Order: sequence, then structure tokens, then C-alpha cells
Amino acid sequence: MANKQHLPETTAPVIPLSVLALWIVGGISFGLIVYLFTPYTHNLDDIKVTLQYVLAPIVWGLFAVALWFGHIRRIHPAIVLPLFAFMLIMLAAAIVGMFPWRAWRDIVFQLTIMAPFLVVAGTCTNERRFRNICLYYFLIGCGTVFLGLFHFWGGVGLIFQRVYPLGQPEVANDALFTLLNTLSQNSDMLSTILNRDFYPAYLLMIIPLSVAMALDYRDWRAKVFFLLMFFLMCMCIVVAFSKDTYTALLFMFVLFAVLYAGPRGWRTAPRQVLWVWAVAGLIIFASLLFGVRTRFYNLGWSISVSVISRKIIWGGAFGILFDTTRSLGASIKHVLLGGGPGSYYLAFPIYRDPDYHLYEISNVTLFAHNQYLDLLCEEGVLGFVAFMVFLGALGWFLLREARRKFHHPLNVYQIALFTALVGISFQNTFSPNIRWTVCGFNYWFLLGLVVAACHLTLSENELRRIDEFFRFPPALRKGIAVAFLVFALLFEAIAIPYGLIRFNAAKNNNDGLILLNGFGDLHDLLSERVVQLRNQMGDPKYGLDAQFRERTEQLREGTEQLRETTRQKGIEAIEKFRRAVTWYPAFVTSYYKLAHLYSRMASPLLGTSTEQAIEWWKKGEATYDTLAVYAPDYSEIHLNYGILGRVFYGATNEVESLVTALLKFQKAARMSNKIPVQNYYYETLEKAVPLATTSSPIQAETVAVLEQGLRDLNPPGTSEESFERRLGELRDLINAGETQKAGRLEAELFHEMAIRVAERIPTLENRSGLEGAAIITTARWAVANYYIRKERYGEALPILEVLLDEDPQNTAYLRTWTTAALNAGEPRRHLELCARLIKRNPVDWAVRDA
Repeated sequence: MANKQHLPETTAPVIPLSVLALWIVGGISFGLIVYLFTPYTHNLDDIKVTLQYVLAPIVWGLFAVALWFGHIRRIHPAIVLPLFAFMLIMLAAAIVGMFPWRAWRDIVFQLTIMAPFLVVAGTCTNERRFRNICLYYFLIGCGTVFLGLFHFWGGVGLIFQRVYPLGQPEVANDALFTLLNTLSQNSDMLSTILNRDFYPAYLLMIIPLSVAMALDYRDWRAKVFFLLMFFLMCMCIVVAFSKDTYTALLFMFVLFAVLYAGPRGWRTAPRQVLWVWAVAGLIIFASLLFGVRTRFYNLGWSISVSVISRKIIWGGAFGILFDTTRSLGASIKHVLLGGGPGSYYLAFPIYRDPDYHLYEISNVTLFAHNQYLDLLCEEGVLGFVAFMVFLGALGWFLLREARRKFHHPLNVYQIALFTALVGISFQNTFSPNIRWTVCGFNYWFLLGLVVAACHLTLSENELRRIDEFFRFPPALRKGIAVAFLVFALLFEAIAIPYGLIRFNAAKNNNDGLILLNGFGDLHDLLSERVVQLRNQMGDPKYGLDAQFRERTEQLREGTEQLRETTRQKGIEAIEKFRRAVTWYPAFVTSYYKLAHLYSRMASPLLGTSTEQAIEWWKKGEATYDTLAVYAPDYSEIHLNYGILGRVFYGATNEVESLVTALLKFQKAARMSNKIPVQNYYYETLEKAVPLATTSSPIQAETVAVLEQGLRDLNPPGTSEESFERRLGELRDLINAGETQKAGRLEAELFHEMAIRVAERIPTLENRSGLEGAAIITTARWAVANYYIRKERYGEALPILEVLLDEDPQNTAYLRTWTTAALNAGEPRRHLELCARLIKRNPVDWAVRDA
């Protein structure tokens, strides 16, 4: 029966040396990737990624050796062929993809995380091996549970307080301090996966095995252990507060019960066991829910944000796949093959909703948070279909075997694995967990177990048909083995150096980030010191009080030392970022931070002259140019480009720099509705107004800029005949060489476009605090004045009333509002507002005069 331990063979089959080596290296690799983390790079999980690229290719090489000796199981062609087709489609998508460098990196990633699948599916050829591998897989997960709960309940914090009661030690770069300090500052359920959202997904793939093993093992101590681990794993999921995992876990409970009890009936399970399990489960879950009840207070708001954020993130995937602006040929290619592996990461900023920042979506989004949309937008319909056929074949074979062989000793494992496969497939609709190292390895380990569980109960006839399908002539079989071995060696030659190079690049990048943060803190302190010094030097006591003057001079010396320290910190950070991109030229984060740092080094607070500042700005611009080669729309690159263009213009008065800034700000404003971004666009449009002259080089770009601006500001399908007519006139004047008339019309259109942007700014949600509020006020004031100049007094009145409500003592607002009200023929409205303001402040004589 399924609830009895299947007795092992009296004589264990001899394990071939190639298979034994594959198990040892594969097992060690998997364990290290799950458990190991280090503070060496200041990012605890960088070592996991390095091990992935260094160890997994060795597993591929050993698999090739085992294949050469004929020690690898033949897998059903309905499973192998779709997977092979998917890899070929992935290769084709990389060749014609949008970002080839990223595509090849993602192919290497995909090949490395498939290593557990090769080991488990290829060598798990009998029940004893299957049970042992399942036990290993489960015990690795158990270790993460104990470590996760120890950290969550404050164990790491207690160790940190005991080892470092005085805080930061005198020894520089103390690795243990960095590790304990980093972990103790985060109270989330992370375990060794180091991610609150990914760890529950990791456990979803393991939890059903705890129930299967409790039913399969005969020893009562084993049953208690497996049931205990089941509850502890559920506990970890609950306290991790991953909302989509809750739904998946609940569905898995129901599915497992239906599949197990359906053909057997509930009467086969002892009632005492059912009651104990049910009561214990209710007590544990009630206690857990009570312990984390505060996390549920904002659950409704959290779900609302999650729904909208997924809509935005998923919408980006459809945008990449179905961009209507592409040519017919490009559209067909994208639909069939997608944008190439990894393309979502770099293309998403173009297609995301500009309100993305309101829903906890960062400037850099790596994945679509949906395995199936990732497949569609990166490998196209062909890749999606191939992988879904592969996944569907696994599920169909496993479910078929579970339903047909419910008396087989491995049946309970088949039910557990099918439940895990369904659960993680549901989770992958909302989470990118399998695109990350640990969960990716765990996912393909699970798929390997699914293949093994299917094949161990296949009928003799089906196994014979599989053998016949793969019965190749000896020469061809050897040729395939040689080709696979050569491929594995090439894979090792590429992946292993890449893993080591990336590790060194990550170390330097993270060192640079720490130095950059230190530079920022010192720069802020320097700013305060400079203000303090300026105030003291302007104080009358500076010339009269000798002690005050001495203290001021000491402050001056300290400020100069601080300035030099800040400058040196920035130079050290620059060197670290440069080393990072020297190690790995496609490390886009380092380029972005390096360009930002170059710009900050031009600060006058550092004693930088105008000539030196221009040199720093040029270095920043050159760095952004290099970044744009790899990631043309990365993070807020267009905004930063625009800022550089504006400071160049301020320092050199070169109109071309302002043109560049205008083009970049326009694209940044199209991609983001952040109020500061929109304000940069508005201000630069206003700066372009006085430049619209007969000699302005801006005219070469004017029509395109204004046409794009009109498209950005108006909903699809709408038009503005007046503005479009004048755009046509401007185009004709430029073509006819009538530069003076063109310049005047250009200035008028630029100003009108600036006002249109200013009109939008108050309608946007302010997430920029006082800075955003000040921008909104400025925008309203500009729009109100524009309406008055255009004699649109009725439209100006409500805007001015809002400004007066915010600042009732502002005489400029009051005078302008009075003018607008009287010219609009609304003296009664004028008197009512004045009465309201006088009531608020009876001694405000400006209101009485109005």
C-alpha cells in the first residue's frame, strides 16, 4: 500500500562511477546554492549566482560523460522533444532579439538552472534512488526552515548583541559583523533564500512531499518528523506574508486531498490521525494568524496596489509583444519569437504606464512577474507553445500515472509532485521566483522528480516504445554523445569565467555603492558646514571678537578638510565603478551610478571650477552614452541626460545642449508622470521660447518635438485643429526659409506647449513631498497668468482661488485674482472671496484694499 515503506532490494544495484560523480557534484552544488551566502561583496546572495555559473556547467560536463557511457535514462519523447524545441526557439530568439548581449546571458542562466533536471531525470532509474533523492531534496528544504525561523524569531539579533555589544568593531571590514548586522536589521521571513516573496514559493515546491513521506514511511518517528516539518513550512509561509502563496497553498491542500482520497475513500485513513492532524493544524494556524494579525490590517490596500501593479507590469509584456508601431515584418517576428531572452528587463520602460511609481514599481523592473508572459514577450508564441507543451506533458503523464496506479508504492509521491507542480505553476502567474537562482534550481529539480515519478510506473510496453524511439545506430549514438560532450565543454568555457568575472564586478560595484552613499552623506554635511561658515563670516562679531574669529577660522580649516575628504571619497567610488565595468562591460548598474557620480563631482561645494565641472559633465555624458548602447531606456537615463544637457547649457550657452535636454526631457516625461520629471519638461520648454529666433538651431527639431508633445498630451483619437494647423504653417515657413516668421510662431507654440504641460502637473498625484507641492504651485501660477494674458479670465479664477486658499496673504495672487474676477464680470464672486479671506484674517489689509 502507499502508506507503507517499500522494502529496498536485498542487493543494491551497483552505481556507475559516472553517475556517482554526477550525484556528488550535483548534490554539493545544489546544497551550496541553497545555503551559502557571504558579506564579501556586500550583497549576501552574489555568491549563489557565482556558484550557479561555476558549478552547474561542471554538472553538464559530468552528465555528458554519463551519457557517453550509456548511464542516462531515456525519457519519453513527448517530454524531451518540446523541451529541445524550446531551447532551439530560445536560441533563434536570441539571434534576432532586441538586446543580443542580454539574450546570451539569459540563455546561459537558463542552461545552468536546468542542471538539477539533468541529474534527477537522467539518473533516477529505480524506486530506491527516487526515494533517496526525494529525501535529500526535502531535507535541504528542512534546513532552510530551521534557519528561517531562527532568524525570524530574533536568534540572529541575539547573537549579534552578544558578539558585538558595543556595535561596530575596530577591525575594518569585519565580515561576521557585516553578516550579522545585515540579517538582524531585516525582520522578514527570508531564510537562506534571502527574499520574502521567493522563499514561500520555494517551500510550495517541497511541502507536499512532507505529507507524502509521512504517509509512506512506516516508522512513527519519521511520520512525526515529516508532519512537524509540514506545519513548520506552513508557518514560514504564513509569516512571510506572501498573498499569492496563500491562495496557492490552500488550493494545493484541496487538490492533494481529492487526488489521494478520491480513489481510496476517506475511510482508509485512521480517524484518530485525522482528528489529531486537524485540531493541531487549527491551533497552529490560529496562533500564527494571531501573531501576524497586524500585517493583515492593510491587506485590502495591499491587494489593491498588487492588482494595479500587476496590470502595469503585465501590460508592458503585451506592449513588447504587440507594438503596433512596428513594421509588418518586425511585428510577425516579435509575435513568433518575441524580443529575445531577457528583453523584458530592457524594453519594459518604453511600454509601462507612466503612473508606475504610484504602485510600488521601481525604475528598474527585471521580469513580468508572470512566467507565461515572460515566455510570450521574450520567446514569442513559438517559445510559449513549446514550453507549455513540455509542462503540459509532464503534468498529464504524472496525473495519468497517479490515477492509474493508485495502489503503487510511489503513488503518494506522484500525487505530491503533481500538487507541487500545480501550486508552483499558479504561483508563477504572479511571481518571478524561478527567474532567480535558488528558486530556479529548485523548480528544475522538481521537474526532474516529476519525470522520474512518471517513468518509474510506466508499463513495459510504453518503456519499450521509448527505447525503440531512441534506438539509434551505434555511430549516431556515439556522435550525439560526442556532440553533447563538446557542447558541455564549450558551455563550461563560457559560463565558468563569466561567473567569476561577474563576482568580481559585483564586488567592485557594491564597494562603489557604499562609497557613493558615504560621499552623499559627506556632501550633505559639507553643505551644512559651508552655510554655517558663510553665516559666521557674515556675522559682525567676526571683525570684532577675536575668539569668534578664531573659531570661524577653525571651522574654515575643518570645512576645507571635509571638502577634500568628500572629493577623495567620490574619486574612490569612481574607481570602484570603473573597475566593475572593466571586469564586466555589460554591468549596466555601474554605468548608471558612475555617470551620476561624475555629475555630482561637478558640485561647486567641492571647489570645482567651471572648466573642471564641464569636464566632469562630459565624462558623465560619455558614460550615459556607453550605458545607452546596452540599455537605451535604463531606469531614468533620459531624465539624467536632460539634466546634463541643461547644466551644459547653463555653463556654455550652447543651444545644442538645450535642444538635447528638451528631447530627453520629453521622452522622460512620456515615460514617467513623476511631478519633478514633468516640471523639468515644462521648464525646458519655457527656456526654449526665447531661443526661437531666426538663428536658432532648434528649428530643425521643432516640428517633430511639438508633434510628439501633442501626441503625448492628447488621448488617442483626439486632435486639436488650431495647434495642428499652426504646426503645418511652421513647417511651411521653415521649408520656405522664412526664419523670422518661423521663429515667432515657434516661440508661441513652445510657450503654449509648456502651458499644456503645466496644466497637467496639478492633476498628477504628488509623491515628491514639499518639492512636488512647490512645483504644483508654480505650475498653477504659470497657467493662471497665461489664461489672463489670453483674456480667459473665467478659466483663471478657479486656479487662483486654489492658490489663495493655500497662501491667502500672497498679494500677487490676490491682485491677479481681483483683475480676473472684475474682467470676467463677476464682482459678486470677488466680494465673496474677499469676505471669506477677511474672516480668516481680519487684520490682512491687503485683502481689505482689494
